[in-house]
Amino acid sequence: MGSLEKRSLAWWADAAKKGIRKTATFDSKLEALTWIENEEKRIVSGKSIIAGKTFGDLLDKYAEEVSSTKRGKRWEEIRIELVKRHKIASIPLESFGSTDVSQWRNVLELARMVGHQDLRLYYNETAEELARRLD
Repeated sequence: MGSLEKRSLAWWADAAKKGIRKTATFDSKLEALTWIENEEKRIVSGKSIIAGKTFGDLLDKYAEEVSSTKRGKRWEEIRIELVKRHKIASIPLESFGSTDVSQWRNVLELARMVGHQDLRLYYNETAEELARRLD
């Protein structure tokens, strides 16, 4: 069951079904009500907004919507582009998990331990591949 609340100058919408909760803010009450109805239908049907998207797509969206508003926008976007060169960026969000992040972290830690400053060389390798190459 969705709920709607007026907050300052915006309408806060909350869609909840099957233990899944989504929230958003809108300029008009009509937009909020329409969004609640559509979100609840999507939740019930099982259609996911992350279907077919990769971690790289998520990084692109973050760069566009969040990084672009920051003072350090340029450097954050450079870091995001470096992360997108790694295999981690091609992993579908449906199967993305903490093990993927820890594997990526292990590669970077191993490269730092052996004194390699230019980590861009290792963005497409696993920790095992990197260890074999450095031996």
